[in-house]
Amino acid sequence: MNQTSYLDGLIHVKNKGADVSILCFSGPVSGDRFHFFRSFDDVDVNVIYVKESIPGWFQYGLPGAEGYLGLKLFLESLLKELGSKKLYCFGASMGGYGALLYGTLLDAKRILTFGARSYIHSNFVTNSRNCRSFSTFGLS
Repeated sequence: MNQTSYLDGLIHVKNKGADVSILCFSGPVSGDRFHFFRSFDDVDVNVIYVKESIPGWFQYGLPGAEGYLGLKLFLESLLKELGSKKLYCFGASMGGYGALLYGTLLDAKRILTFGARSYIHSNFVTNSRNCRSFSTFGLS
């Protein structure tokens, strides 16, 4: 298994040479930790761990992959490099929202989230800085 970090350590990849990958989004976390970091060690899949240094629900991308479309393009390139044929997304809390957003944008086969805070329609968004509505991203 090869391990590599990208974008100043905000993305960490465990490459097992599999054709299936899991994008695992962390909730708010400090330091060099990732949520669920060892959860998939016994499964024959590549795992891409994603976290943010400042909580923004992954809607602003990451430094070096700005904006949600910049991060989407970066992840697409990484998945292609890994030879991924199937993608699954996983996350909890803020990471659950990231899994929903990028799982939808990247056409994941399945998305599993726990406690993902999101809005069903933009009419429910009251704070434009925190607009976590899928219709904001043209996905409704």
